[in-house]
Amino acid sequence: MRGQIRLTEQGEVIASKYANAEIGRRNLETPVAATLEATLLQPPKPPTKAFLQAAESLSQASMAAYRGLVYETPGFVDYFFGATPIREIAELNISSRPASRKASQSIEDLRAVPGASAGASAA
Repeated sequence: MRGQIRLTEQGEVIASKYANAEIGRRNLETPVAATLEATLLQPPKPPTKAFLQAAESLSQASMAAYRGLVYETPGFVDYFFGATPIREIAELNISSRPASRKASQSIEDLRAVPGASAGASAA
């Protein structure tokens, strides 16, 4: 890091995050602290082989459980769209990008977090 950081924020959030000086300072404290920590502290030791193997095992098990729920459970998509406020969130004027990539009722087309493009470099 060498003491540098670059942030990207959408215009929609600048007023809410920085209009009040106290709130603005609080919103800047986290990235400044992270930059200082990454620059000044000793780098962590690399993970052990046992840790990496355990992490991989957990990753595979969690992905299988997620895919089983979302893609292999009959009725999950109908339940998701009926039980969550995703349609209402999509109608909020809080983002420059839509909640879904396509006009469909498909889990695959949803963005990870509707309205998250207001955050730093959201995909």
